[in-house]
Amino acid sequence: MAAHFESVAITWLIDLLSLPKESAGTFVGSCTSASIVALAAGRDAVLSYMNWDAAKNGLIGAPPISIYVGAETHSSVSKAFGVVGLGRLSTGRHVTQLPVNSQGVLTAESIKGMQPPEPLAIVVLQAGHVNIGAFDEFPAVIAWARSGKSKGFGIWIHVDGAFGLWAAVSSLQSRRELVKGVDGADSWATDLRKMLNVPYDSAMVAVRDGATLVASMSAAAPYIPPVGDTDGGSQSDSQTINFKPAEVLPECQNSRRARGLVA
Repeated sequence: MAAHFESVAITWLIDLLSLPKESAGTFVGSCTSASIVALAAGRDAVLSYMNWDAAKNGLIGAPPISIYVGAETHSSVSKAFGVVGLGRLSTGRHVTQLPVNSQGVLTAESIKGMQPPEPLAIVVLQAGHVNIGAFDEFPAVIAWARSGKSKGFGIWIHVDGAFGLWAAVSSLQSRRELVKGVDGADSWATDLRKMLNVPYDSAMVAVRDGATLVASMSAAAPYIPPVGDTDGGSQSDSQTINFKPAEVLPECQNSRRARGLVA
């Protein structure tokens, strides 16, 4: 029953936040955790573009991944990159800090003349600066990030929207415009406690392609029903996993409280 509630809540939230209808997601403990899960999925997805199986081979000897972030990116994103093995943003030689305007916003003008990323790369954008609430220009920056020779293949775009994604449900058109184009990303992280008046330990991660989350976060054991399974049977890691877009997907924790009930 709890899983059903979570599935319904995830479906509602994806719709409320105007994310792509094919998106899938799950509840996690914090927006930091949401970014960790999303960046792990993004890491594995871009590595697969170079036929590198991160689940099988790990990161030792893996093709390098470049990281592009705005100069005002939140510290939790840096922490998340460190956790998934790609290095904290302040020390990484593979990190490109994108220039922002005086309000801390990534804009078409602030990145004018910069070469777009080429595979393999992860780009992080921001919906709601933690201090001043500013939003990156999503249509322009996402278009730039996908304008390289690969046409966006091998590029993963993540949006840290701890509180800013909720502008999508504002009654004011001017505020809804702030997240215009955010649906062009590959993953999103947001906090429920910041806007829904729910307790701590309530956040959501969503990804455009749920299979990427399953590939990075699923676990196989006789007592763990695989994603998409209706008979409670076991499944090996090598088998193809089918899932419904509205299905609750795995995350870092195998055991947790039913977060969807409060959502």
